Amino acid sequence: MHKKFILAFIFVMLTSMNTHAATLSASVDKTTIPLGEAFTLTINADENLNESPDLNVLRKNFKVYSTSVSRQNYIINGQSEASVTWKIGLVALNEGNQEIPSIPVGKDKTPAVKINVIGASSAISNDSALVSEPSAQNEQVATSAKYGIRAFIENNEKPHYVQQQITYNVVISDDGSLTGGEPVFDANEAGNWIIRSLGQPQSTTKTIEGKKIRETTFRYALFAQKSGDLTIPQVWFNGYALQPNRANNTDIFNQDIFNFTIKMPAMFGMEKPVSLRVPTKKINILPVPADYPGTWWLPAEKVVLNAKWSDKVPQFKAGEAFSREITLQAVGVTESQLPDIKFPQTVDFRQYPEKPIRQSGSVNGLPAAEMKVINVYIPEKSGRLTLPAITVDWYNTQTGTFERATIPSEEIDVVPNPQLVNFSDNTNHNADIAKNTTSSTERPIAKDNMQQIKPEEKSVVATQNTFFYIILVAVFAAGMLVSWILFRHRPVAGKPQCEMRQYPEYLIKKAYQNDFRSLRDGLVSWATGFYPEHQINNLKDVAQAAENPQFARQIDIILAKLYNPQDESLWNPKIFSDILKDLVKNKNKTAKEKLPLPPLYG
Repeated sequence: MHKKFILAFIFVMLTSMNTHAATLSASVDKTTIPLGEAFTLTINADENLNESPDLNVLRKNFKVYSTSVSRQNYIINGQSEASVTWKIGLVALNEGNQEIPSIPVGKDKTPAVKINVIGASSAISNDSALVSEPSAQNEQVATSAKYGIRAFIENNEKPHYVQQQITYNVVISDDGSLTGGEPVFDANEAGNWIIRSLGQPQSTTKTIEGKKIRETTFRYALFAQKSGDLTIPQVWFNGYALQPNRANNTDIFNQDIFNFTIKMPAMFGMEKPVSLRVPTKKINILPVPADYPGTWWLPAEKVVLNAKWSDKVPQFKAGEAFSREITLQAVGVTESQLPDIKFPQTVDFRQYPEKPIRQSGSVNGLPAAEMKVINVYIPEKSGRLTLPAITVDWYNTQTGTFERATIPSEEIDVVPNPQLVNFSDNTNHNADIAKNTTSSTERPIAKDNMQQIKPEEKSVVATQNTFFYIILVAVFAAGMLVSWILFRHRPVAGKPQCEMRQYPEYLIKKAYQNDFRSLRDGLVSWATGFYPEHQINNLKDVAQAAENPQFARQIDIILAKLYNPQDESLWNPKIFSDILKDLVKNKNKTAKEKLPLPPLYG
C-alpha cells in the first residue's frame, strides 16, 4: 500500500514539473548556407527564463559572432504570458550536411536543427556562385558561393629546415563586395612560429563564366622555431559584405574598397559579417643538418659580408687606433637570426668590437636583416701586418648547399710611432746592452738616437718623456669624458622620457591599455638598462635575460597579440604587472661597470 502511494506521489511530481517546464524552439533564417557566410539561429522560450543558452556546444563546428536577447510580457484573455527570444549569429566552419546540436537552456534543451553548408562543389550551380581556381599545389580550398579563402606554401616541394623562411600565401576571392581587416593567425597555435607580413596585399581581377572575380593575396614569412611535425596555425578572415545596390552603380572592382587596415565607413552599407577560415596544416620541419660546418645555424637565400674603413684614407701607425665597419646582410631571415661576428685574435693587434646594430627590412618582397659592427684595431708594432679573415657560415636555401661568406685577410703597412719608440725602445735598449744582442729593425733607430744624447742629458730626456705621457693620459681621459657627455644614452623618439626606475610604471600603464606595440618597445628599452650584461634587441632577448618562465610566458602572449589583436582572452595585465614588480624587486645589485677598453699601455 505504501509503495503504491509513493509511486503515485512521484508520478504527480513529475507531471507537475513537466507542466511548468518551458517549451523551447529553435530555427534558422536559412537552411542552405554558403560556407563562411553568417546566418541567424533563433531560440524561443514560452516563459521569461533567467537562464541563458549554453553556447559551448556550438564551438566545435560553428563560430559565434553575436548574441542578442529580447523579452516580452503580455496579457491574453486575462492571463499573463511571457516569452524570451535569443538571436545568435553563427558562421559554419565546415561544409556538408550538419546538425546544430541541442542547446541547454537551464534544465531544458532546444531541438536540433539540420542545415546544409555548401562549398565549392555545390556552388557551381548557384546563379551567384563564385568559384575559386584551385591552387597549383593542391592545397585545401575553403570556398563559398560568393567568398573563398585558400592558402598554400611556395616551393613546397623543397625540404623545410628549422628557422628557414617558409613563404605562406593566403588568397581571398570574392565578387567585389567584400571588405574587412587583414587575415590573422590563431594566436593559440602560433607559439612555435615567428610570423612576418611581406608587405601590402596584391589584388587581381579575372572573369570566370562571365562573372568578375577579385583575388587578393597576402604573403607571410613563417619561421619555425623547432623541428619535428608542426602545425601551421589556422588563419581567420573576418569581414563584411557590401550591399550591391548601395555602391552608386559604379564598378567596385576599380575602387580601392578592399581596405585591410580600418573598417569601411557606414555609408557603404554593410551586410552581415563574413568569416572565412583556412584550417591548420601539418608540416615537417627538419633539424639542423648534422654535417653543417658552422657553429651558428643561418638558413638564408643570400648572405653578403662586407668591410670598409671608417676613414677614407686611414693612416696606420703603431699604438694608434683605427676602425673598420663590418656589415652582414642576409635575405630570408629575421634580425634575431644573425650571428655575432667573430673576430679572430692575433698578436699583431688589440681588437675592441663595439655593440652590433641590427635592423630588419625587405629585399624584393622578402624579409631581410642587416647587422653592422665597428671593430677598433690597435697595432702592437710597425711593419707589414695582416688583418685576419672574417667568415660567416650559412645554408643556402635556394641551392641546398653549405656556403661561407668571407672578408679576405688584408695586409696593411703600419708606420712607426716616434713618440712611442723613444719610450718603449729605451728600456729594450738597456736589455739589449746587457745581452749584447739586437732585436727588431726599429731598435737600431732608437739605439742611434741614444748614442747622440750625452750622459748629463739623459735625465732631462726622461723627465720630458714622463711629462709628455702625463699630458697624453690627461688628454685621453678628457676625451673619454667628452665622449660620454656627447654620446651617452638618450631616449629614442617615441619611447618614454623617463629614467630606469620609472620604466616599470610606464610598462604597467601600457599593459592595462592593451597597447602591445608600446609595451614591446618599452620592454626592449627597459631591459637594455636593466640587464646591461645582456645584448637586448627584441622581446625574445628580454625573456632570455629575465630567466623567469612566468615572465617568458607573458612575453609569448605579447608576441601573439601583435599578430592577433582581436584575441584578448589570454591577456591579464595584473598578472604581467605582478611578475614585472617581482623581477624589479628581486634583481641583484648590478656589478661594477667594466671599463669599455683595457689600458692601452699596461
